[in-house]
Amino acid sequence: MLSTQLNDLSCTACKARKVRCNRVKPRCDRCETRGIDCCYPKRVKRQTAREKRGSLSHGSRNNTVLSTILGRLQRLEEQSTSNYSHGTPDPTATSASAVSATPSSHVDSDKSPVSISPVTRADPSKILEDAIDQMRRFKLQFYSRQFITGTIHIPTDLAKQWLHNYFARNSNDLFRSLVNRQLIEIIPDIIDLPHVYLDPVVLILYFAILYIGCVFNANNLHASQVSHYATSCYLACLRALPYWQREVQGSTMDFVAALFMAQVALLCSDDDLAWQMHQHTCDFARALNLHNLDGGDYAGFRDEARSDEDRQGFWQLIQIDLFIRLVLNKPPVITADTWKVNLPWLNNSQPPPGDIHATAFIIHSRITLIVMHFFALLDTQDGMEIDRAQRCAEDRSHEIKTLLLEWQAGDWLVAPSTNKDDDFTKIDVVITGYTFIIFMLRKVGIIGPHLTSSPAETPQFSSTLVLEASRRVIELSIDLCYMFPYPEGLSMVLVYYRIDIATALLYSHVLYSTDDPAIVEDMERLGNLSRCVCSIAHGCRELTPISRAVETLNRMMTDQGVSA
Repeated sequence: MLSTQLNDLSCTACKARKVRCNRVKPRCDRCETRGIDCCYPKRVKRQTAREKRGSLSHGSRNNTVLSTILGRLQRLEEQSTSNYSHGTPDPTATSASAVSATPSSHVDSDKSPVSISPVTRADPSKILEDAIDQMRRFKLQFYSRQFITGTIHIPTDLAKQWLHNYFARNSNDLFRSLVNRQLIEIIPDIIDLPHVYLDPVVLILYFAILYIGCVFNANNLHASQVSHYATSCYLACLRALPYWQREVQGSTMDFVAALFMAQVALLCSDDDLAWQMHQHTCDFARALNLHNLDGGDYAGFRDEARSDEDRQGFWQLIQIDLFIRLVLNKPPVITADTWKVNLPWLNNSQPPPGDIHATAFIIHSRITLIVMHFFALLDTQDGMEIDRAQRCAEDRSHEIKTLLLEWQAGDWLVAPSTNKDDDFTKIDVVITGYTFIIFMLRKVGIIGPHLTSSPAETPQFSSTLVLEASRRVIELSIDLCYMFPYPEGLSMVLVYYRIDIATALLYSHVLYSTDDPAIVEDMERLGNLSRCVCSIAHGCRELTPISRAVETLNRMMTDQGVSA
C-alpha cells in the first residue's frame, strides 16, 4: 500500500521478544493483534571515535554520578549540622572541608573525633545516630575521592574464586535463575583484553556479584585486603552506573543488575542509591510481569521449575520492599500495586528443619505475611488511636516471636555446622525477625525516636518484648562480627540490620534501670559487642565514629557505677 508508513527500527516490544517486526506505523501487526501499545525507538546518531574519546576524557558521565554522591554527602552534612545545633559542638570536631583535604585512604588513622553535644550525652540513641551519620558521611567522602582517581584491579584468580564461591552457595539468592552464570564466569579472563567491550549492565552485575563473593566468602585474606577489593568492586559499579542508566531498556539483565546494585549499595551505607535502585528493580519487575506469575497470560505457560524459582525470588523481593518501608521509612513500591504470585513449591528431599535454606525461606515468608498484615491494618484504618495501633504492633510482634519459637530457632542456631553459608542463613533469619519486631514497635511509638529528652528523664519500656528482641539482636550481631571480622562486615551489621536501635535500647536499660537483675548479663553483652566493634574499627577512619560512640557510652556507664 502506498499509504503504509514504515519505521526505521523495530518496535520496542518486538525487540524485547526477539521476533520479526513489520514496522508499520503507528502500530505494528504484532502489537495490533495483542492489543498493546506500540512504541518505536528513534535512531540515535552514532558518535565518531574521536567524539567518544572526547566525551570519556572530559568525564561528563562520571561527573554526573560524582555530583549525585556529593549531593547525598551534602544532605548528610546538613542533617548532622542540624543535629548539633541544639547543643554546644565539640571544638575539635572535624569539618567537612578538612576531611575532604585528607589523603584518600580507606584505612587511615583513628584520630578523627566524634562530636557529641551535651544533650546527646544522656541519650544513647542520639549518640549512635550521630555516629552512624558521620560514618555515612566519611564513606561518601571516601567514595567521592576514589571515584575519579582510584585504580581498580581485581586479580583474576581471586575473581574466579569469589565467583565460584558465590555460585557454589546453596542459599536462596534473589532470582539467581535469571543470572547468566556462563557469561559471568568468563569475564575475569576477558575483561582486560583490549578489543573486548562489555555492556555497562554486565559490568554492574559482574562487580556486584564480586562484591558479595568478596565480603561473604573472603577466605585467607587480611581485613585490609577485603576492604580494598570490596571498595574496588563498588567503585567499578558506580563508574558503570551512568553508562547503564543512559541505555537501560527494562530487560531481564537490567532487572537483575538493579536488584544486585540495590543490595550492594545498602551494604555500602548508601541508602539513597539503594532506594533508587530498589525503585528501578520494582519497575522492571512489573514490566517483566514478575508480579503476575500466577495470573493473566503467564499462568500455566511457564516451566514449573523456573516458575518456582521466580516465585521464590518475588517473595524475597516483597520482603525487601517491606524492610525498606519499615526500616528506611520509605513508601511501598512493589507491594503498593496488585500482584498475584503464589508461594513456591519447595521440593526437597529433607523435611524442615533438615534443609536449612528451605526452612529459612518458610520462616522468612511467614514473617513477611505478618508484617504485611501489620501494614494492612495501619493502612486501612487511618486515624487509628495510638493505643490500638500499639496493641496491633505488639500482637504482630508476639506472632513473630511465637513463630521463631515454634521453629525452634534457638536450637537451630546452636546446632553444629561446618558451613559458613549455612551459619549465616540461620543468623539472618532470626536477626531479621527480631529487627522487624523492634521497628514495628518503633513505628507506633512504643520506642520513641530518642529515648530521653533530658538527663533527668528515665526511659520507659512499655513492652518487655523490646528488651528481649534487643538482647537477641546484639547476641547475633556479635556472632556476625566474628564471622566477618573486617570493616565491610561491621558495616553490614550496623547498616543492613540497623543494630544501633537495639544497642541504644540496651545501653539505656543498663543506665537507667537499676532494679533489673538481668542488667549484669546485659552489661556483658554490651561489653562483648563494644570489644568487637573497637577491634574491627581500629585503623579504619570511616568506622572511627562508631568506636568513639561506643567508648563514650561505656564511659557513661562507668560514671554511673556500672562497667561493661
